[in-house]
Amino acid sequence: MTEVQGRRQRRSSTGGTATAAAVAPNPANHQALDAFLAQLRDLERAGEFDLLGRIGRIQVMRPEGPKTLDFRQEGPIVSRVKDSDQLLVTTRWKGLPAKWDDTEKFCPDCLSTCDVCGGAKKKACEAYQCGGSGKVRSVITSCTAPGCHADSGQPIRACSVCHGTGNYSELTECAVCKGTGKMVCGPCRGTGQRPTGIEGGSTNWRDPACPRCLGSKFDHQQIPQDLEQFVNARHGDLVAVGPIIRFTVESIGGTGAPPRIFDVVPDGNEQYLALLLSDNATVGAHAYLVGGILS
Repeated sequence: MTEVQGRRQRRSSTGGTATAAAVAPNPANHQALDAFLAQLRDLERAGEFDLLGRIGRIQVMRPEGPKTLDFRQEGPIVSRVKDSDQLLVTTRWKGLPAKWDDTEKFCPDCLSTCDVCGGAKKKACEAYQCGGSGKVRSVITSCTAPGCHADSGQPIRACSVCHGTGNYSELTECAVCKGTGKMVCGPCRGTGQRPTGIEGGSTNWRDPACPRCLGSKFDHQQIPQDLEQFVNARHGDLVAVGPIIRFTVESIGGTGAPPRIFDVVPDGNEQYLALLLSDNATVGAHAYLVGGILS
């Protein structure tokens, strides 16, 4: 399999495309499929593969439209057979984890003193014209000083009120800070603390991500994912998840490399890439990636 360059799979120099399973049989031929999967298990046991990364998301096309399996950071590890384009799933099936949905609440496990207000919960007022002074200019009017613009129609050069401009704008109390010059700190929501998304509230970006929010900085709620929504077919005790039209592979070991995205089209058997799970998709089952061509 040719690795993704940027956000899409790169075509070969000959103008063709790499195939994810060039010799995969038609799933309708159960005997040939079983033999093929046994061959993949033998290659895995022999260590004849190169690590690619961990599957992050899989997008499948269903009759009602595309759906996405979100593995968060618990997805299967995928590898590539040496000197081949065939993919291997080199870890057992762990089940489909619950999808996380961030809430509006700060993550409580990675809070740190707010770097904007220094923990004071308030900061200099940012209202227009105030700038922390507590005062703003009112509507500009003609200077009402004796003999000046409002009286004579001409400004007095030495006027101590308008300083010769003929116009005057009175300072009034800022409606935002009520004249205090301070307003509630927005980044920390007036709490004096804000989340960093890093373990223990560290501000060092090299430290591990917060295990609770996984770097999102917000608390989350878990939304269960039903594997049946993604099942396309069953072959005996094999469960086929698909058709897969796109999937992402994330780096392992905290390298910080961006996810690689692979788009998929049907192979010569008109089969899309599918995730096959043995033993009726029970936890600990073997998993395989079969079919499809990376476009």
